Amino acid sequence: MAKNGKRILLWLLIIFVGFPILLVIIGSFFTTTVSTEEGKIQQSQAITCEAASQEDIKNISSGMSDESYSVTSGFSSTLPKSEIEKITSIFPSYINPRIVAAQVVGVSDSSPTGLWAIQQVSDSGSLRITALNSAAREYSVWGSAANDGSAAAQLRDQLLESAKSIKLTQCLD
Repeated sequence: MAKNGKRILLWLLIIFVGFPILLVIIGSFFTTTVSTEEGKIQQSQAITCEAASQEDIKNISSGMSDESYSVTSGFSSTLPKSEIEKITSIFPSYINPRIVAAQVVGVSDSSPTGLWAIQQVSDSGSLRITALNSAAREYSVWGSAANDGSAAAQLRDQLLESAKSIKLTQCLD
């Protein structure tokens, strides 16, 4: 009986002490450490790399500035509420965009990473696609009509800052 009691105690220790410690160790691999400007170290949430839909990839590719350029795959993410609030303060009707990071194929030997924002404008399926970073703007026509200083350019710049905050391009590394 004492042998069974020791065995039960050992299992209880493993379940209630060993297992939680193992979870903490494994969980530490899924967070990143970022150094701030003040030199402090802080933990940030793990980056979620979700494959962009084929429809989003097709829609982005349809607006490439040259037929030899294309986007064949990428990653997509929605923005946190705090970033959406910044965007709607500039452009109130711009609600729930998703950000797509993808490599532009067909550009000499390199494949630069482009960032695009996609928003469904109406129930009919109409989309608003905006090229955010320099690679997306150079190799696609999405958002090319935005003049510096305009609401559209301010929106694009805020979307780019918001996209950088979610670190979606790291999914392509």
